[in-house]
Order: sequence, then structure tokens, then C-alpha cells
Amino acid sequence: MSFFELKNDSFENESSINPISRIHQKKDFEDILNFPLIKGKQCLYVLDWRASKITFSKGVEEFLGYTKNEMNPELIFDVCHPDDRKFVMRIIKGVVFNCTRNQVSGTVEYMNITFRVHKKDGTMVKILRQSSTYQYDKEGRFISSLSLLTDITFIKNINRVEWDIYAKDSDVAMVKESVFK
Repeated sequence: MSFFELKNDSFENESSINPISRIHQKKDFEDILNFPLIKGKQCLYVLDWRASKITFSKGVEEFLGYTKNEMNPELIFDVCHPDDRKFVMRIIKGVVFNCTRNQVSGTVEYMNITFRVHKKDGTMVKILRQSSTYQYDKEGRFISSLSLLTDITFIKNINRVEWDIYAKDSDVAMVKESVFK
């Protein structure tokens, strides 16, 4: 299955939990291309974890200042505020590890995480990163994720990393515990 040949599965009505899950539910690349972003306040990208590369991005330069050539998986961690970086890396890598071990096809899994990042111009913003499984292989194993980043700097509590996940048929408490081992 090529990256753009997406399978149309039926999902339970969980799309109200995470806005990007409506894209995941429709499994239609046109939806990503046409997803309405708040200019300068939101961006989205697809990250292929197996190939370790960004395969699609939209609005990144307007929001964070980084060009498509600069946007890569390492940059996502490099731009984290130094006080948040360790937690963000452990959380994201722990969730990705769990997703790669378990079959995810036919499920709507997502992760929400808030943390601070430095834009290319040096300013710091607090973001909400909403990520969902985007592509999986023939065995139902996780390949790529779709992430929507939103500026939430207006929220007063900007110095804490907060996160939540939903993983159908997974022990969420165990996943959260494994992140901090």
C-alpha cells in the first residue's frame, strides 16, 4: 500500500475527542490538504516513523518559521524548551514504542501533549500537539502519525508539560507508567 492509498475503515464516533481524528476517520488525503488552519497559529505534518522523515507539512513556516527543508523529526525535539525536552522526548518515544508493538489498524489512537517550543525567530510559544495514527502496514502496525500543532500561549500555565493518550485495546496506565521507567 503506497502512502497515499489509504484504507477506508469504519470507526466508532470518537472524532469529537480530537479534531484531527476526523481526518483519520475519513482517511482522505484531500482532507489534509484542505484542513483549515489558523494562519500563524497552527500547522500540521505527517511523520513517517519508520523512515524517520516528514512526508507532508502545511503551515509550518507561517507558524514556527521553519521551511519544509528544515522541518525534520530531530527539529521537533531540538526546538523544545530545554526544561521540557526530556519529558517530551520520553513521552513521545514511549507512545510511539507502544504503537509500534501493538496492532493499530481499525482503531483511533491519539496523543495530546502540551509543551514549549522556540520559533525560528527565537520567540517561545506553548503548543498543543494533537497526534493520531495516520498510516499502518499490512499487519496493522504503526508507520506514521499526523500531528496538528496549535499555539496555546494564551493559557496561563505555560511551564508544565501535560499529556494524555487514547489507545483502544491498550492498557493506557501501563503505557503512561512505561514512559517514566
